[in-house]
Amino acid sequence: MFITAQDIGNEKATIIDIRSRKEQDNMSLDAVCTSLPLEELDLTEFIKSPPEGPIYILCHSGGRATMLADFLQQLNIPNVKVIEGGIKACEKCFEIKGPRNLSATDIHLYAEESIQAFMKNHEDEED
Repeated sequence: MFITAQDIGNEKATIIDIRSRKEQDNMSLDAVCTSLPLEELDLTEFIKSPPEGPIYILCHSGGRATMLADFLQQLNIPNVKVIEGGIKACEKCFEIKGPRNLSATDIHLYAEESIQAFMKNHEDEED
């Protein structure tokens, strides 16, 4: 279920950055991935027309991406992988843009907020 940042370039895949907009503004991969913050993700629409081929999910360190990958696999979306180590691991392999001035506390807060919003938006789909 995981792929390393070094292995991303070996396949044609859709990379989805599910971090909050504030996190993406702070630090982002340059034109490599699709921005789809977790709190804005509409699973119903995503399931209707998922990207073709492998789907690699990116967050800050892997927690949110793993949660979403589990959801998608339960909904029979194939070829979902989590980018191991998140955006921090991608720094070695990709150009990263942004000021990089968010504290670890801020990032943790945005992560928690996005998870809570996602869970609230999709409570009915878990049943």
